[in-house]
Amino acid sequence: MAKYKDSELFWLNDMRFLAAVAVIFVHVSQGIMSSSNGLGSMQWWATDFYQALSYWGVPVFVMISGALLLNPKRVYINNKEFYKKRVHRLLPPLIFWSIVYIAWSFLKAKVTHTNYGINDIFTNLLAGTPYYHMWYVYMVFGLYLITPYLRKVVRYSTKKELLTLSIFIMFLSIFTVYTSNIQIEVTLFLQKFPYYIGYFILGYLIMDSKFKIKTIYFLATIILSEIIIILGAYIFNNPYAFYNNFSPLMIIVAISLMFIIKNIHKKIPISKDIREKLVSFSLGAYLIHPLILSVIKKFNYFGIDLERYSFIAIPIFVFIIVVISLTIAYIISKIPYLKRTI
Repeated sequence: MAKYKDSELFWLNDMRFLAAVAVIFVHVSQGIMSSSNGLGSMQWWATDFYQALSYWGVPVFVMISGALLLNPKRVYINNKEFYKKRVHRLLPPLIFWSIVYIAWSFLKAKVTHTNYGINDIFTNLLAGTPYYHMWYVYMVFGLYLITPYLRKVVRYSTKKELLTLSIFIMFLSIFTVYTSNIQIEVTLFLQKFPYYIGYFILGYLIMDSKFKIKTIYFLATIILSEIIIILGAYIFNNPYAFYNNFSPLMIIVAISLMFIIKNIHKKIPISKDIREKLVSFSLGAYLIHPLILSVIKKFNYFGIDLERYSFIAIPIFVFIIVVISLTIAYIISKIPYLKRTI
């Protein structure tokens, strides 16, 4: 996981770690929502609340990558140098964790007496989903392929032109997602990355922005957006129409959070050394956490009454999963041939 020691970019460290935690919140909440007693129950409200508050994780991940990789200040000799660095960083975790989750899926199938064979493995790999969270790693591979060409667009375009392009692509992505019932279904993982190009460019624009807007205004925007998301999911009985990676309100939340952390990161009362260490293992935590979550589900959330205690249980489970995942990532980082996989 890249660490940005330049004071101009250090805030991306904080944003990346927060995004990893947000994704874990989403996955924990989704698991509990699937066992909910129904619309309006305490369990439903808890999962609705936490998913609405955390679905910005993936959009922020993409914007962080765009902020870094599209930055003209980062000079590459040629495209070959760029691809070599990206492949060197992305391929080990992609291959290793794909194998791990294929083996894990095979083991689960054996235990539950369900079918999982060669055809499933091949189909899932082509779609970039050897496990449900791995799609992001495969999708980023596609973004890396076009990054050298997007860098040329950034270099020779004005900020206004880039913003127009980003908004246009985002509009197309939103339209496609909502006319295809929220989910983007693909048979080949390279079909998915074009939807995220708008976020990618937007990340660079936020990083390079000189806007001086008070944090309180961004915070107010987030609170208002979240209230609409939470209540809208209940009123229309359609949660994923309000929180998904291309929900207009969630886009606003993600952008506002980026600006907030950019504005306040120097005031965070945690040392830079600790924050650098956390971000060093945030990719590992992202890759590992479904294994820990699967174990917790297997033990039926340790018998906790989710209907009564979901509001407390979800953040507790997230904390446990984050700590265990970071610990495992740290251990892996000490193993010579495996440290590149996290």
